[in-house]
Amino acid sequence: TPAQLISIAVTPINPSVAKGLIRQFKATGTYTDHSVQDVTALATWSSSNPRKAMVNNVTGSVTTVATGNTNIKATIDSISGSSVLNVTPALLTSIEITPTINSITHGLTKQFKATGIFSDKSTQNLTQLVTWISSDPSKIEIENTSGKKGIATASKLGSSNIKAVYKFIQSSQIP
Repeated sequence: TPAQLISIAVTPINPSVAKGLIRQFKATGTYTDHSVQDVTALATWSSSNPRKAMVNNVTGSVTTVATGNTNIKATIDSISGSSVLNVTPALLTSIEITPTINSITHGLTKQFKATGIFSDKSTQNLTQLVTWISSDPSKIEIENTSGKKGIATASKLGSSNIKAVYKFIQSSQIP
């Protein structure tokens, strides 16, 4: 007689995934003859709380929606296995600087703004939180004083690149 499925293990085991990200889960079946097989595509997948994370019921691919916990379950006939998914707050994935102009008139100032883009596609004004960097402060100085952050002053003719950094995430440079 063919070996019978006796248990399903779902991995990763109890992971934490940031809101807005997708994570692939895998189901591994153990059979009566002690063999082990990937049964991800054979299982029916479900989430105990679809408001926290939605799962593709065929592939086991999970999209996180809101912070909190949900059980991700794989079932074949009456055999199932699960893993508790902890959805954590969205992660900062990039920083955009505006305006993307490439000139400031000598002696004048320009206010730059830094916008954080998160894993759930939300945005936040980070202008006063980032560290502003000018590649050549002798030509363009940029303020890092609280309340004045992002104000660039053209003190000499020439060029300098401006960038913003926050929690190890760096913007593209504005030439």
